[in-house]
Amino acid sequence: MRHRRTCACAPLLLAATLASASVAAGGLPVHNLTIVIEFDGTPSEPSVAEMEQELERIYREAGTQVSFRTRDQVQGGVASDLVLVRFRGRCMMDRTPPPLYDESGPLAWTRVVEGAPSSFGEVNCDMVRKAVLSALWGQDYGRQELLFGRALGRVLAHEVYHMMAKTLHHGSTGVTEPALSGAQLIADSLDLDEPSASAVQSAGR
Repeated sequence: MRHRRTCACAPLLLAATLASASVAAGGLPVHNLTIVIEFDGTPSEPSVAEMEQELERIYREAGTQVSFRTRDQVQGGVASDLVLVRFRGRCMMDRTPPPLYDESGPLAWTRVVEGAPSSFGEVNCDMVRKAVLSALWGQDYGRQELLFGRALGRVLAHEVYHMMAKTLHHGSTGVTEPALSGAQLIADSLDLDEPSASAVQSAGR
């Protein structure tokens, strides 16, 4: 069994332009998903809280109830589907310069096994931080920790879509586009488009 550290089809990239807003699907939670998260170091607590809130909001409208756990918290098992996501790099907005990544480098990726997305992914916090910094303006700097958390939530939502829907395809608009700009990551709203939400709902039945 070969493992490839790639997102479904391709890693989630940083886009150069802002795409149009997506249409969110409505509906009550009908499916439970547990996301096990691990960090390389100590993350920003406000950013993590905002990340969890943003992802819960996105998937609530697609009929999925999300809960977050650490590895220690799931040792006894969970009564829902489970995915594991590792956050690499420094997951906080500080003065430490991010590593010199190419602008087209991956924000995150999902491991693909035998041609299908697995339940394991990674998020590149340094790359997400760089994307957020490129989009901050004016009063944004006073709430950059929250905007960073929002961006992490949307990047994570993209990878969770691949894991849940078991698809290599991307959406045409919204959070499942193959590339997202820094402006999209911190915008007031970014959701699953209707086809992506339908794929998630079908996977949860």
